Amino acid sequence: MSGALLLAPRPARACGPTAPPPSEPACELVQLYIPADQFPRQLEGAIRIGTFDKQDGALLPQSTFDPNVQIFVHRVTAAGYEAVAFQLVQQAGLVPNALHLQLADPVAGQYIVSSPQMTCAADPSPTGTGLLVGSFELQPDAPLPTSLGQLRWAGEQTMEQTSSVGPDGACQYTDVTTQVTHSKLELRLAADALPWANVLEASIYVDGALYRGSSPLGSEQGVATVDLTRICSSSDPSLVATEAGFDGMHTVKLVGRIEGLAVLDSTETTFSLGCDDGGWFSGGCAVGGDGRPSIVTLLAASLAIAARRRRRKA
Repeated sequence: MSGALLLAPRPARACGPTAPPPSEPACELVQLYIPADQFPRQLEGAIRIGTFDKQDGALLPQSTFDPNVQIFVHRVTAAGYEAVAFQLVQQAGLVPNALHLQLADPVAGQYIVSSPQMTCAADPSPTGTGLLVGSFELQPDAPLPTSLGQLRWAGEQTMEQTSSVGPDGACQYTDVTTQVTHSKLELRLAADALPWANVLEASIYVDGALYRGSSPLGSEQGVATVDLTRICSSSDPSLVATEAGFDGMHTVKLVGRIEGLAVLDSTETTFSLGCDDGGWFSGGCAVGGDGRPSIVTLLAASLAIAARRRRRKA
């Protein structure tokens, strides 16, 4: 999970040659959506199937789920493959061309989804029922976690980077050189959150306010890294966050979510925000030039830009 430097493109007219007409006929793709390759079976409600028209590598969502697409689900057993009963049902919040794949008996095990009517190229299913749509493993039930884990500051580094911004109204691109401070947080997942590591999503809160929406957390051996950035200077003045808005002490925490099952808080970490504070540091207690505890520069550039836009509207 990382915070990227976002340089917002300016409104522009279409540039370059007109796109060529389609070079191949459209095919129908059946897409399996799962929270992870492996997940506890309590999350069976997050298994979805979608249908798309695909042409020249682009997916074109259909207005509704195609009722004529035949789908098979098999569970892998010691004897081979066992057909599994299921229903395709409506679910709140899904796009019109997707349905929830609801297993009649969601026991733990490996599952294979296939379709004999999918016309887009795919590998043949080992079950002999058309083309392979996807597979997943339901793991045994796991206790729901009560906390996300321990959040700590792990260091920072300032670097210069150049990005190409545009095109503008004349179809021209401009190189923008920006000095950016990267501040790294590490989250050590709570023991009871480890079985859910593959499916956790997290949001970032600063001073109790949402600063970045939910995205997959991602972790390795129980540790997730969050890389946040702040723009300190730039050849494009509009990208620079005002010091008045972001200096001072701030608290940061992550809020994790397991879809439909749990909302979890990490511990909070306190930071001193300011581009002139300290230098690279990678653990323990950092002390700034004025002698006060300094856990230096934090904040995603995209968040700074959003805050600046809010002030302009005020």
